[in-house]
Amino acid sequence: MNETDRTQPGPAELDLPGPDDPVAWSYVQAETLVVGPNGEDLGRVAAMLGTESEGIFHGIAVTRYADGTTRVVPADAVTGLTSSRVEIAYDADQLGACEEFQLVE
Repeated sequence: MNETDRTQPGPAELDLPGPDDPVAWSYVQAETLVVGPNGEDLGRVAAMLGTESEGIFHGIAVTRYADGTTRVVPADAVTGLTSSRVEIAYDADQLGACEEFQLVE
C-alpha cells in the first residue's frame, strides 16, 4: 500500500453521511435529537412515520423533554433532517399542542 492509498477514504466511508449532512427520512434513527426553530432542544424521535414501500414521509413522533408525552409532527412542519438532528418549525408550546402519538398495532 502506498502513501496515497492510506490518505484516501474507502468506498464505505464515502457512502456515509456526516452528522450535519441532509438525509432521507428513512435514514433517521429513534432517539435522534429534535430541535425547534430557534435551536431549542425539544425532545427525541420516537418514530419516523411513513410508508417505506411507497417512500412517503408522513411526519415524526417526538417524545418531548417537557413532559415525556409523544406528539405527532406532520411532515410539512419538518424543516431539516440529518443523522444527528431533526429540525421542526414548532416551538415547545406548539409541539405540546400537537396530536398525541398512538401506536397502532
